[in-house]
Amino acid sequence: MYFAARNHIGIYRAVVVTARYIGASLTNPSVDGPSVSPQFVSSLSAVIAAHPMLRVGILDESTSQASFVHVQSINIQHHITIVEVDCATEEGLNLELARLQASAHDKPWDNVESRPPWRIVIVRNKSQELGISEDVLFSFHHSAVDGKSGMLFHESLLSELRARAGSKTQDSPEYTLSFPKAPEIPEAQENSVPFSFSARFMAALLWKDLVPAMFKPAPQPVWGGKAISFSAPYITRILPLDIPTEHVATLRQACRAHGTTLTGLFHSLAFASLVASLPPDEVPAFSCGTPISLLKHCRETQRDRCSRRETLRLLLSTLDHAISPAAVARMRAALGADDGSLGTEIWSVASDIRGQLADKVGTLPRDDTAATVKFVRDFHRYWAVKDGKSRRNSWECSNIGAFTNPGPKGEQLHISRVMFSNGAPVAGAAIGVNVASVEGSSLTITLSWQRDIVEENVMAKLKTTLEQLLRNFFDTGEWFL
Repeated sequence: MYFAARNHIGIYRAVVVTARYIGASLTNPSVDGPSVSPQFVSSLSAVIAAHPMLRVGILDESTSQASFVHVQSINIQHHITIVEVDCATEEGLNLELARLQASAHDKPWDNVESRPPWRIVIVRNKSQELGISEDVLFSFHHSAVDGKSGMLFHESLLSELRARAGSKTQDSPEYTLSFPKAPEIPEAQENSVPFSFSARFMAALLWKDLVPAMFKPAPQPVWGGKAISFSAPYITRILPLDIPTEHVATLRQACRAHGTTLTGLFHSLAFASLVASLPPDEVPAFSCGTPISLLKHCRETQRDRCSRRETLRLLLSTLDHAISPAAVARMRAALGADDGSLGTEIWSVASDIRGQLADKVGTLPRDDTAATVKFVRDFHRYWAVKDGKSRRNSWECSNIGAFTNPGPKGEQLHISRVMFSNGAPVAGAAIGVNVASVEGSSLTITLSWQRDIVEENVMAKLKTTLEQLLRNFFDTGEWFL
């Protein structure tokens, strides 16, 4: 249980996917404060019943034998919180949501053996200027569910809400759900994905793990914020950046024209923005990572008959990308020039990263480091030895894709915005560049980091530089500062 150990040590707690529900009635206002609507309780109950991973806890999390355990009774009231805000502008609302989302990341999980580790925060904006709106923060333990499954949760909830729209539901819904029969849960990814290893890959692993450092070339130093510190306060910081619908279409078209994807482009823009935000003497090189979904490589077995596309689960790998000192020098020179070379560098890096991802996906599930997890005997020790060490990656760009509202376009009840983030990555990349969007609507980037690991002024400059690059591109079709 790779992720369970991180939670127990206190170096990673949750993933959060937030969606804005339009045309729904998730809460009922009253003089005593808002309450959850019967329609929402009924819809959520159906979602819990449909997805087995929402009905399990984690047993023996403090050991290397952690496992999922059947939870027979779930009180929904223990999982839902309502927060009322009064934000007169959409920008103000999105900033408040980012603050609440950061707080959701920092909250520890209690009683995970008897209470499934997921939570919901319904954020009700009661502003008269902006109008009533409701966002749902879905926070979950990474051992059970990945980011794409967070999107699937909202798809399932939206479908259940639509099914109950206009129908009369009981005024006093049942908050305590009973599940006497243990659910059939998806197998762990190392068992459900047919991984294989070449002799060359295994030799490289043995070289890395067994050969003393004195016999190997020194690794290239990279910028990674402050060193990993398990004693540093676990406080997540998030800055949101929203790209409107028409500009999302512009970016997609430009990416296709330059042989890349949004993920490749956002990696490249993060690279350029960090070079512009950091002193030259602090940046020898960079390394960044991209999470990769293993969903399409999952095989259906007799022991794992869960539909691989229709249930919440964890299927995830990652790929690192090295950015050399020479590449940093070229980007820094391009940032200081006015000859169009910045655009050349940005598109070149974006295309290169897209090519690396395509090559990796083309070889999966062969020679993938995600499969080596099964060789780890003590996950707590695996993480503990990282304390005080330098970070492997400068940033991670995680794109969970575009949410598609099911059914015909123009449905009154729909989702208009999705915001996704990882929590403070204590032993991971210094910065998270988290991406989510709604098909035919806006795209939201969140920049996430652990407080004090990256300086606040660096993150503020990173965001403003990224915004300026995008603004200039939307205005002129060119990349410049």
